Amino acid sequence: MSYDGKETAYTLFACNLHKERGSMRIVAVAGNMETLYAAIGNEIIEGNMDYRGYSKLKGFGLFREDYKKDEFSSANLDYGYIEDQPILLLENEAADADLKQTYGWLTMDDSEYNRLRDGSALKGVAPDRLRLILDRALRSAANDYRGAELYDFLHGTLDMKDDEISKVGFDMKEFYAVPDEYVNGWENEAAEEPDDEI
Repeated sequence: MSYDGKETAYTLFACNLHKERGSMRIVAVAGNMETLYAAIGNEIIEGNMDYRGYSKLKGFGLFREDYKKDEFSSANLDYGYIEDQPILLLENEAADADLKQTYGWLTMDDSEYNRLRDGSALKGVAPDRLRLILDRALRSAANDYRGAELYDFLHGTLDMKDDEISKVGFDMKEFYAVPDEYVNGWENEAAEEPDDEI
């Protein structure tokens, strides 16, 4: 599998016959296919995995035949599962920009990080630019939170009032604090309900 120039790691798991995720444990992590094949072959010889229904030397012989003909199929591997994923290296040009940014936050000076967290880094930013930045931040928060969680974040964490939340474009009336008259009405209803206990 290709990951746009990224190197690939192959993880070999031992598992039950149905390859259920809960049964999996890592046997080996290989940096290339040759090492992966050697690890698979060793597991077959040891009797921990089957190939085409056989383990030990019989299974290894069948595995070797397919390997020589370049016909290996993980579908023929029982009690084993292979997963591949890109090896992530920050210095690689293809590395994810989010990873690089997160690493920058991890390693930056505490005072600089705190300036980002408390918003003081935004002091002196032109009002139009600041509005765009805050708009983007709110949109990002809206993607990360759902319904009541977003309301709690805006109202509780950011100290926004209900009318401020509406002004920035969020229709969250269903999550506003319940007016007192409704609470009192519900209490009266509860008091009027007949008692089922005998």
